[in-house]
Amino acid sequence: MLVWALGVSRAAAQDGETPEESPPDDESSSAAPAEPEGEESQNDAAALNNSLGFGGVQGGWFANIGLSSAVGVGSFVKNRNARNPYVDYGLRMTPGWLFRDGTNLSASISMTQELTQSDTANSAHQVLFSDLSVRAFRSLFTIPKLDIVTIGSLTTVLPTSKASQLETLILGGILNLTFLRTFGPLSIFYTTGFRKNFHEFTTAAINTQGFEDNVLLAREGGAERIGAFLVSTGANNISFSFRNSLTLLYIPIPGLMLSLTYRIDNAFTYESFPDDEFAAESARGGRGRRDAFSANIDVSYMATGYLMLSTGVSTAGAPKTADNRRFRFPFFDTRSEAENLTTIYLAVTATLDGSDFRSP
Repeated sequence: MLVWALGVSRAAAQDGETPEESPPDDESSSAAPAEPEGEESQNDAAALNNSLGFGGVQGGWFANIGLSSAVGVGSFVKNRNARNPYVDYGLRMTPGWLFRDGTNLSASISMTQELTQSDTANSAHQVLFSDLSVRAFRSLFTIPKLDIVTIGSLTTVLPTSKASQLETLILGGILNLTFLRTFGPLSIFYTTGFRKNFHEFTTAAINTQGFEDNVLLAREGGAERIGAFLVSTGANNISFSFRNSLTLLYIPIPGLMLSLTYRIDNAFTYESFPDDEFAAESARGGRGRRDAFSANIDVSYMATGYLMLSTGVSTAGAPKTADNRRFRFPFFDTRSEAENLTTIYLAVTATLDGSDFRSP
């Protein structure tokens, strides 16, 4: 059996999750298989449920390997003084096991490397890894009469990325619930989820071991010195977040998949309070909030039984513009092109499972 996966997001080492995403794990979706001849047709929800690998499957391993490249719209800014070229490539690996009861258990990690001059990396052409995620998901039940399939997933996030290590992340947990309804070639996914992070410290921390003596990152007696060689950056880590996403998947002909996804994240930091004489008078304690969105338009084609080609436009950032006066158009950034919030990507995904290596 061949497990199909729709790669709809830019491969980037950020957030440990890529911009999440299509169901059931916010990174992939699947095409419905042809109905078997001589059997009664299944309803739309059940057909797509089976195509996701949730019913009547044989236990065994599978592996997805995706290679992608993205170009930021900042590369095309007319004003050369404002132009900010961005080109990267990425690699994602997702091995897993599909149990006989339809439970899917997989691990996923990705890497990315910017080929242009980076605005965020510590060195030129630095290779950045994402967090390692271990995910389990399966179909839960179908809502009677409505033909809505519910899919549950549980993900554990391990801090293999430099960003999470700087934030002193110990472990992250994500719980998602997806509702799926199909109408012929059109499928609608709605996903709601919750993430909880566990950090060693409530703020990101820099280890100063090996720094030169004349490099001072903390004030003498300042609250930012949180250990013998640890200095707080002052930015609160995210304690928990809520996420909601909507995906439309249209399959006009077998093998061709068109999708549109919008996701919003509402994140909340740990509570913090001014705790020394250096704090500003206007400083207010409490829990901070950070909102972010991601949107994606994707066209994918299953070129062979093992290979899928994808292209699309991906946008991610704050829902409002920098002046906080208006909302961004979610599917293409027209306000701050040089920030490369919008990228255009190409991707190829190879998918195998154990049946491809069995003797006939």
